[in-house]
Amino acid sequence: MELKPKYTMVTSSEEQRAIILKDIITEELGIDVMRRCRKRSIVDARKIFSYILSKSAHYGCTKIARLLKMNHATIIFYLKEIETLMLVDTDVKHDYERVFEAYSRKIAGGELSLMTRLELEKEIERLRANYYELQVDYLKTKDENRRFKNETY
Repeated sequence: MELKPKYTMVTSSEEQRAIILKDIITEELGIDVMRRCRKRSIVDARKIFSYILSKSAHYGCTKIARLLKMNHATIIFYLKEIETLMLVDTDVKHDYERVFEAYSRKIAGGELSLMTRLELEKEIERLRANYYELQVDYLKTKDENRRFKNETY
């Protein structure tokens, strides 16, 4: 009999975000979104899970479907349904707000710790490129201001 590990090695911050969100929903709502059940509270929790991953973490329907071991068409339905549901069902809206607030706090508090080394290196390179672009823009603006002053006097 082969034992499967409870946790597998996480390779990207995207995967970590999904795990964090799943744990938050379990903690806040007391529901395991991975549970295969059509009970309304569990389906609503899966809708919230899908919506947050779609809007905040920019997951596609196929990726969310793989996480939940569902068909991507179900996720498309969830994403359409949740917005309407939050307008008419205050309990679902309240649950979404609680989960989203906890998720946002967790992600904002540890964004860098969620990144892999490769992602951190790419972010550093992106910031360096932006820094150099800003330096060039600053020097151009400084030069233009100097010319403008010389022309007006």
